[in-house]
Amino acid sequence: MIRLHFVKYQTRRNLPPRYILFLERDLETRVIVSDRAYIRNLSYNELRVVMTEKEDNALKLEWDLNTGCYATVFKAANSENQVHDCFKSVISLMQNKRFHVVDIIFPHNTLGIPLQTHVNALLYELKGLRDSVDQVNVINRSKKQPTRHNYIKVVRLFITSDEYCAFENEYASSNRRNDGSGPVCQMTDKCAFPFMVEVVGSKPNVKDVMKTVMQDMSSIEAILKFTIKIKHREFEQAMKKLKKMQSDQSKENQLVVTVDKKMFLVTCEGKKSLIDKAKEELEKYKETEICLEMNEDDYTALLYITSEDTWRGDVRHFSYAKGKATLQLETSANVEMLANCIESEINKIHQLASSEVVPPKKFQDQFSTLQSEIEDVEQGIFCFLSNDKSKIIIKASKYEQAQQAKYMVEVNLGMVQQGGGRRNRKFASPDEIGPGPVASQSSSSEVTIRGGINFKTREGILVYVYSTGIGNLKVDTLVNAANRDLMHGGGIAYHISSAAGYALDKECDDYVQLNGPLSVGTCCSTTAGNLPYKSIIHAVGPMWHSYQHDRKQHCLDDLKKTIFSALEEAGSHKFRSIAIPSISSGIFGVPKELCAKQYFRAVVEYSRSSPSSSVREIHFIDKDRGMCNLVQKTFEKEFGYKGQQM
Repeated sequence: MIRLHFVKYQTRRNLPPRYILFLERDLETRVIVSDRAYIRNLSYNELRVVMTEKEDNALKLEWDLNTGCYATVFKAANSENQVHDCFKSVISLMQNKRFHVVDIIFPHNTLGIPLQTHVNALLYELKGLRDSVDQVNVINRSKKQPTRHNYIKVVRLFITSDEYCAFENEYASSNRRNDGSGPVCQMTDKCAFPFMVEVVGSKPNVKDVMKTVMQDMSSIEAILKFTIKIKHREFEQAMKKLKKMQSDQSKENQLVVTVDKKMFLVTCEGKKSLIDKAKEELEKYKETEICLEMNEDDYTALLYITSEDTWRGDVRHFSYAKGKATLQLETSANVEMLANCIESEINKIHQLASSEVVPPKKFQDQFSTLQSEIEDVEQGIFCFLSNDKSKIIIKASKYEQAQQAKYMVEVNLGMVQQGGGRRNRKFASPDEIGPGPVASQSSSSEVTIRGGINFKTREGILVYVYSTGIGNLKVDTLVNAANRDLMHGGGIAYHISSAAGYALDKECDDYVQLNGPLSVGTCCSTTAGNLPYKSIIHAVGPMWHSYQHDRKQHCLDDLKKTIFSALEEAGSHKFRSIAIPSISSGIFGVPKELCAKQYFRAVVEYSRSSPSSSVREIHFIDKDRGMCNLVQKTFEKEFGYKGQQM
């Protein structure tokens, strides 16, 4: 009896995707998002799509001799529907032509909408193709017809370094499947699939079979590239190592090396076995440090603003000395990409508005609380200490935000008194500023109301909540979200002052000089000037940061008092209707959801206490749809029923 001994030989190879005719279903189509810098790594392509703003939407397929692949140009989308149409056309073309790989190249600043929307649309259209293939195969199997395949195996999106860095930071946290099993798409610079080749058979034959298989595969094995930055002091020694490696290799299997001596960059190109060996040899010479020239405030801002960015995981240690920031990196970090990412972040910091406060001594005990309150006012405001702890630095997307945050810091630290400075303000004369806007007789019918709903109190007062501006409302009086000195320098107060004109500003100035600044929770009335109302009621809401942590409820009570006071003022003038903006919810910093509850409390309390008041309509308005929706939902919850559509 003869017993044959079966043996198994295995080897791993990286094969270009164009040689893969069909993949098992559980592998799915791979979507790869990569830095455009890596497109030079690709020595094989089947289809290349370049997004542009110049061409029309007709897909014109042509053979590109330079890249050795089919190429087409497609107009960049500027709406989500166009993104879906674009990918649907590309996927249809690939499936019909039986292409397995497509490279989609996005030039700088041609993404009309966020990259994440592109990725989501692409995944949606790929899933649609897979589902349609499944449906066809169900029918084909019943008719015993050939199975249809999904030929699309790899879609690579190439974006600029800045966009890649931003995408990696923003998308990493949400890039999970619904069941939490793994990432939806890969973010990588890899250009080929790893495949296991396995030959099983009798011992006398299996070696010969494996040898033949390896010879057949050698001609199509993927050529990979990698670039490494070498420590400048050890550059010559690293070059000697590479030359020795090359001398030991056969002519048929040679590592190609490109050197940039100025930047100390070495690029190696070859098959995986050679690349792995080159990486192993050069790893000990790899540069693991980035030195960038920057001022000390930029360095501090970089550390604070990017504290939660994903690239920070590649940095072991930060230090700063003599105008240079030094970053010690993990050995696995991509130095070139990380340097580009940091320079991009510094450019973003330079675009922010900035202000500084030199605080009094012994302020640091209260700084953490102050810092939280400043940053909670509005998204995009950063408040932090300088590297030497001598000053408070404020960064914001807008100049007005930075200045308001600075004022809040100074008030909180007792460096300035809230209010003051009104008497020195100078007004331009009517001749200097010209006439203000004048409303037409029919203007009240031209107001734009978006998504409005209304409620009714038990005493019959109608309460409206809708999104609109301050002009041409169908009300008797409009409330201005004022400060104590009636200095209308920002927010809705600025817009009301500008629209009303000189008369309103002059009357406000006269009032403060005669009566002094208003107290929080109180109000006064002036002319409406060029605005089409009988009066403007100036109400002073509370500033959230002006109340200590254990007195925040007093702040909310003062906000309710402010709204109640404005309603009383309207009633004292026998007005029938009043429009109230979102007082204290903006730069005054009271959390918006808490504002909405105080608005409701003030309305209900006023309605109960003044059932015979002349005020029969209360309009809560805001141009911000988000704030408007929040007030509507709060009122629906508190009233206990759904508001009626206007």
